[in-house]
Formats: sequence, structure tokens, C-alpha cells
Amino acid sequence: MAKHIWSVTCQNAIVDKHTNLVSYINSFDQIGIPELPYAFPPLVVASLWKRESDEEDLVIKIEVIAPDGEVKKEKELSDIKFNSNFHRTHIRISPFEINQAGEFKIIIKEKTKKKWKKVKQLPIIIDFQEKEDAK
Repeated sequence: MAKHIWSVTCQNAIVDKHTNLVSYINSFDQIGIPELPYAFPPLVVASLWKRESDEEDLVIKIEVIAPDGEVKKEKELSDIKFNSNFHRTHIRISPFEINQAGEFKIIIKEKTKKKWKKVKQLPIIIDFQEKEDAK
């Protein structure tokens, strides 16, 4: 297993091809929305992993869970190769419709030999702010 170091949700991740520096654009953990239903914006789940052994490939899964427990999105990446002791992943989640406000959970799991192990859970609060009628 690789060791999960950190994760963040953002709108975009840009890697400079010359320096390998990363910019995480518009990191967020809360979104105010004007109406329901609403299109959850595209997001990137960015993570840093540390290799624990030389013969290690990383298999991870991202789940987006609604406040009522429904799995809204799921994305799996397999056979991620480590070229050094550390590896960054930037997983893009496409937009999806939400019908409720509350705490959505971004679950990051790593596949072990026998099962999926949750390594991180990130909250994203959806705050429904009803528009007041203009008078």
C-alpha cells in the first residue's frame, strides 16, 4: 500500500511542465447555490501519495456521496506507477445534478490485496441560498 499524505478539492490543477510545480485553482469545501436542482460544478480531487515499497502500483477510487447516502459519482484509477517516492494524482469528476443541500462527502479509497480501504474523507457543504424576490 502507498501512504496517503494529503488531498484537496479544487476546480482545476495546473502542472508547469518545466518546473513540475502545481497550482491548485479555486480550492473549495463549500458552495452556495441559488436553486435546486443544481449542476454540481466539475471538480478535481488532488492527492499526494508516498511509495511504501519498490514493487508498488496504486489503485484508487473516488466516490462522491450525497447527504442521503446516494453515490452520485464514482471514478477508479488503476495501475498508477510511481516514478519516484512521491506521486500526485489529479482526478477530474464531471458535473452531476444535485437535488439537495447539505454535506456531500468525497471518499478516497485505496485498493489493498483483499478490499478497498478508505484513506480520506473530504466534506463539501452545499448551502442552498434561496433568492429573495425583488420588490
